[in-house]
Amino acid sequence: MYTYAWLDEIYYPAKGLFEALGIGHHTGLAILHSWLVAFLLLGAAFLARKSLDKVRASDGIERFVPDGNLSMRNTWELLTDTLKGLGDSVLGQKDTRVYFWMVGGLFTYILASNFMGLVPGFHAPTGVTHTNYAMAGVVLVVFVGAGLKRNGFGFIKHMFGPVWWLVPLIFSIEILSYFIVRPFSLTLRLGGNMFGDHTVLMIMSDLIPLVYPSAFLALGALVSVIQALVFTLLSAVYVALAVAHDEDHH
Repeated sequence: MYTYAWLDEIYYPAKGLFEALGIGHHTGLAILHSWLVAFLLLGAAFLARKSLDKVRASDGIERFVPDGNLSMRNTWELLTDTLKGLGDSVLGQKDTRVYFWMVGGLFTYILASNFMGLVPGFHAPTGVTHTNYAMAGVVLVVFVGAGLKRNGFGFIKHMFGPVWWLVPLIFSIEILSYFIVRPFSLTLRLGGNMFGDHTVLMIMSDLIPLVYPSAFLALGALVSVIQALVFTLLSAVYVALAVAHDEDHH
């Protein structure tokens, strides 16, 4: 979103490697920022876990009472409870326990990546399609694997349709939907919205660098939350549809 000399200096040591791999400047920056997001989230999770372990070691009812302020522990507990509620509404409590790592991981990473693009001097990894392709690929593997594990051949049989003479057509449409349409829709929706949102903020910041861009910054934060929620919700829906089929369902 923004370009600063110090950012280019940090990027420069890896520039040769990215060029050798045929990776462009913008994509290379997105890769570095994606690693930065991962390390920041791991650090925050470590601090939250440390705080939680301290509370669990205490005696009495104090271990069940939240802190009086917005601490690291409270923030993560609030986020976890919210995402669990989202998972329960789509997947059910049983499957949420199995796939919460995907639901929670996707939302947290996408949200942090989106917010990073709002900080001057940084880029949003989710504004580049390569990052989103990778996440969509993980979602594809998860919901196809979940369907096969839960229903076996019933998952494949569902793609044949109810009429035998339409099997070639229905099966082709289902394969296209599962392996092309769903991953691409996840990728392009997130990438397009984040790229457009951050581009508008960049332009307005250059034109009117003081008070006016604050409105676009607030709008950008709202869009960041919504897009993280949409990507996560659709991913959960795909898994729910995959595990819901049985051998007699068409």
